[in-house]
This record gives sequence, C-alpha cells and structure tokens, in this order.
Amino acid sequence: MQKDCHISTLQQLIGRLRETAEELRRRGISVPAVDRYAFRVLASVKILEINCCDMEEQQQSALETGSEGVM
Repeated sequence: MQKDCHISTLQQLIGRLRETAEELRRRGISVPAVDRYAFRVLASVKILEINCCDMEEQQQSALETGSEGVM
C-alpha cells in the first residue's frame, strides 16, 4: 500500500461517487440507458467500498501488530 493513501479520503470520494450515481439514476429514470449504466456505476462503487473496508482492516491489523511488537 502506498504511503500517501489516506483511506478516509478515499472513502469520502467513493461516497460522493455513490451520491452522484444515485442522483443520476433518479433524474435519468425515464432514459433506460442512463438508468442501466448508473446502476452499473453503483455496482462498481460497491466494490470500491468493499475494497476500502478491506484496506482499512489491513491497515488496522498492521498497526495492532506493530504496536504489539513494541511491548
């Protein structure tokens, strides 16, 4: 993982993506292609959310392991 990767910032950006895609679906419901592709974007956003949670858990685990080794 890169040093400059701030998980909280990534989570905020992903949250904004979700909000934007949801708004796009609401406004574009009468256009089947817009609805369909916005739905696909939301599926991709879900994967990003899962990956961010995994990265956060790994980071927490690494911090806990590092602090245990100090004692």
